[in-house]
Amino acid sequence: SMVKNKTTTKPTARWVFLKFEGIDTLELDGQSFITGVREHQRRLLKLLGQLYEAVYS
Repeated sequence: SMVKNKTTTKPTARWVFLKFEGIDTLELDGQSFITGVREHQRRLLKLLGQLYEAVYS
């Protein structure tokens, strides 16, 4: 079972994956745009590093 709003020093891959819910890709005129990135997701991307920030920016 999951405990909401509890901090952890060892997040699981599933927890990280679920934090990315709501992010979408928009295709427009041959270009891809990332939409729906919320502030908590931006903070997580920053923690994951520059590669992840670049992919989701």
